[in-house]
Amino acid sequence: MNFPETLKRWHSRWAAIHKVRSLDKHQRGELARDLALPEGNVVRLIARGNRAGGEVHRLMSVLGLDMQTVQSDNPGLARDISVACSDCAAIKRCRRELDAGSSRTSYHAFCPNAETFDELRQEVWRNLKRNHRIMADRAAHRD
Repeated sequence: MNFPETLKRWHSRWAAIHKVRSLDKHQRGELARDLALPEGNVVRLIARGNRAGGEVHRLMSVLGLDMQTVQSDNPGLARDISVACSDCAAIKRCRRELDAGSSRTSYHAFCPNAETFDELRQEVWRNLKRNHRIMADRAAHRD
């Protein structure tokens, strides 16, 4: 990332923080409730910005998952995944593991979403097996 892009991102985060801090207590509470987050987390997450926006999508793709599908099936879960990723202390390791191609086997060691991703992977697997059985049953009934 070059200097103008860095400056633009910094200014954007600064403006967002300023906007949130300019809200009165009631408005901040409403915003936190709308986001389903504790009020203290809202400013902190805005201050951090979308640090891990690309990483969550990359890791999910490596694991055979799709954030858009999760978002449409369960928006609350997608939000929780994004919040955990944005608040993650291991973002540099995540990037290194993704770049090295080792994240598929190592994500349990650093990812705060590891259990959620495992559950989603199991759900995908169950759905594939169910769909396969349905297709096999249909094919058997056509014969």
